[in-house]
Amino acid sequence: MSVHERIDPPDAEKEKTGILALQVKERDVPHSELIIALLSNAVAQFKKYKCPRMKSHLSARLCEESSLFICVCFLIRLLDYVMCDYRTERWWGLLTAILTTALRCAYLMASIKDYIIYCMELLGRASTLKEEQKSRIERNLIKVLTNEVPDAEPECDPSSVTAARSLWNDRMALAGSNELTIEVQDYIPFIQCKAKFQSPSFHVDQPVQLQVFLRADCPHPVSFSKLAVSLSNQEYNQWCVAEWSGQEAMSLLPGKTTCYNFSFVAKTEDVGKKIEMTGIEVMLGGDGGRCVFVSWRGAGGDAASAQEALQASRCSRRWGRNIEARQELDWDSLTVQHSTMIISRVPKISVQLSHQPPALTNEMYCIKLTVQSQEEAMAKDVKLTAGLKPGQDANLGQTTHVTLDGSKFCDDSEPSLLPDVPLGELKPGEKLEKCVYVKCVSTGPRVFLFHVAYAIDTTVEGRQIMCKCHKDETVTIETLVPFEVSVKFVSTKVWGKARGHKLNIIKYKSGK
Repeated sequence: MSVHERIDPPDAEKEKTGILALQVKERDVPHSELIIALLSNAVAQFKKYKCPRMKSHLSARLCEESSLFICVCFLIRLLDYVMCDYRTERWWGLLTAILTTALRCAYLMASIKDYIIYCMELLGRASTLKEEQKSRIERNLIKVLTNEVPDAEPECDPSSVTAARSLWNDRMALAGSNELTIEVQDYIPFIQCKAKFQSPSFHVDQPVQLQVFLRADCPHPVSFSKLAVSLSNQEYNQWCVAEWSGQEAMSLLPGKTTCYNFSFVAKTEDVGKKIEMTGIEVMLGGDGGRCVFVSWRGAGGDAASAQEALQASRCSRRWGRNIEARQELDWDSLTVQHSTMIISRVPKISVQLSHQPPALTNEMYCIKLTVQSQEEAMAKDVKLTAGLKPGQDANLGQTTHVTLDGSKFCDDSEPSLLPDVPLGELKPGEKLEKCVYVKCVSTGPRVFLFHVAYAIDTTVEGRQIMCKCHKDETVTIETLVPFEVSVKFVSTKVWGKARGHKLNIIKYKSGK
């Protein structure tokens, strides 16, 4: 008997029936449950021994296996942790694969917010999907924004798709759930945002100007109906909102940077304060559909912006001339300026000081102040602060006295600084003169401050405001002793004079 004859089954038909029976029995075995249990144990093992990359890899495999077998809520949360690691590592291919799995889970669960987030990120610049796949996802996103049921994701179990569509229909029928806010600073969405104040500081009589730059990375144009900037002083928010309705909705073209300008007038009480951007919102959808507010913290930026800004700064230093030669807005060269300072209005007065140095100790030393207005309107509530400049040696404050009355000798009760001396009003072109008398008890240099403050009405972008202006002038004065006297005895004998000797020598030195 040959080998083939020994291994051939005695009954081929019976063997075939047995194989089919084993296959049927094998289908009843829950392989996915066994695989999930093994993967869960492996994840716990790598987590225990601090292997984050293997833990993330196996967590993704666990979610893929679970999404094919049964979709549970914790899978999306687990995938979120994995995606956070891959965003930090900048592994865009792995991130795209996990996002695809997460989108499938969100569809099967009819989780509207998660579905929108994953669609936005799969359409973004970090996604490695092809244009055809992105176009399909963008169509599904538009369906969700218009309260329509999206198409099923590829690789979904047909039996699960039927249940998912029923869930989607129930979600779309719910009233009062048409507004969602999505903070995207931890994601990489398909809309990029940067904002900046046009200057690090603005005078209070200048309009504060800021710019918001938006760019879309999706394959087709995307429209939005509202753009709003939130500031640290909420009273200015009403001036930083732009809304469109119906056919007037603004569109972002793929790969094109669009700039939106806002301006407002700062309040006089904010002089010396900083104004910061706290957030930016773009509203997608509307007009009877679902409203999705895409929100950025501060002046924009997402999970990949910091690294991209660093790379752009290196490229700009290397290719600075080429960047300056570009006429279109270059996204990478745009910088963020999230705050600005409100400073006082530039004074239009001249302050001149005249005196005759040096000053002598205990002298009523006169410093003549001349103030001339160069304003076009009346300068009101003009006040003078004159005297020893603060911040010097504390002993100088006790040996320096300032007064406006030169008719009498200044005593020790007079202060070293005269604050807020009223000078009245100044008409345009009018000149005012004032004498300030200083008494210095000790010698040495001193710095004197002359601070002239006033208020004036002005108009900024059609709004009338009262600005407070001031101008400072300082002068350093050296104080000297008026006389130095010295006496020297040559001889104590009276008849010393007959021999031609001098009795004494008196020397004096005048300070003037």
